[in-house]
Amino acid sequence: MTPAAFRLIFPEFENDGIYEDSAINSLLTLATARLKAELWDDSLDQGTGLFVAHYLILNKKQLTNNGATTAVITSKTVGPITISYDPSWSVTKNGGHWNLTGYGQQFIYLARMVGNCAPAQFYGAY
Repeated sequence: MTPAAFRLIFPEFENDGIYEDSAINSLLTLATARLKAELWDDSLDQGTGLFVAHYLILNKKQLTNNGATTAVITSKTVGPITISYDPSWSVTKNGGHWNLTGYGQQFIYLARMVGNCAPAQFYGAY
C-alpha cells in the first residue's frame, strides 16, 4: 500500500501538510511487519489502513497535547450542569490503546476476527 492508496480508503487524511507521506510510509512499514497477510487475506488493506489511521491520530493528539497522554473523560461540569458518559459499552475488552481511537477499535475487532491476535499481540487476550 502507498500513501495515495491509503488516502483513497481514508480520505479524511488527504491533507498531506498535516499527515505527511513520510509518516504514513513509516506506519505502513510497521503495519506490514505486524500484520500477517495470509491471515488478513482480502481484509489486509482495510486492516493496514485502520492500523495506520489509529497511529496517525494518536501521533497528532500527542503533538497537540505536548506529549501528554490521552484519557477518557467520564464527566464534565460547567456551572450548574454536569454531564457524564459511560464509555464501557464502547470499549473493547483488553483493547488497550486501541480503544483511544475509533480506528483502533475497528482494527482490534477486525484483527480478532481474522485471527491476528496471538496472546499479547495487539492486546489479543480477550
